[in-house]
Amino acid sequence: MGRKIGYARVSTVGQNIDAQIKQLENAGCEKIYEEKISGKNIDRTELQKMKKELHKGDTVIVTSFSRLARSTKDLLELVETFQIKGVGFKSLKEDISTQGASGKFILTLLGAVATFERELMLEKQKDGIAYAKSQGKYKGKQRVIYLDDRIKDLFKRVDRKELKAKEALHLSGFSQGTYYKLWKEWKDRSQ
Repeated sequence: MGRKIGYARVSTVGQNIDAQIKQLENAGCEKIYEEKISGKNIDRTELQKMKKELHKGDTVIVTSFSRLARSTKDLLELVETFQIKGVGFKSLKEDISTQGASGKFILTLLGAVATFERELMLEKQKDGIAYAKSQGKYKGKQRVIYLDDRIKDLFKRVDRKELKAKEALHLSGFSQGTYYKLWKEWKDRSQ
């Protein structure tokens, strides 16, 4: 009898992964791989590590198949990789296991539905942005960079002519455009 291996993932550092881990522990997982990264591709560190460490007879368990993959193609490729290694797959939320033909079939259908829903959502988002642009209300994603004390100190040293702007730019680690945008902000605030 193989091991039960859990895989938990949230998309951002700010999201909480604890509920997934608890569910996987309750499902009897001996080892749980966890990640805080987008699921849009399968080149994730812990996922790749888990794949390498799986043995014939193991079963990968996730709370929802969307935790493993965001597209039908990726989901099916991962499940196929597991099957080639003799590893099963189980999703708790969807109550699906690849141990039988019906589980594989349902997995394919649910993956297709999830992809369709995501594409619809992106289409609606695109339409909403186009409408907002036509109304002059959309400015695009605004990047927020806070002027921390280190950057303020660099700007003060440039302002006092203790440091050349080019040297401060290099020390800041910002691109030239970002550096001068922040410089202008700082100058406007300090006057």
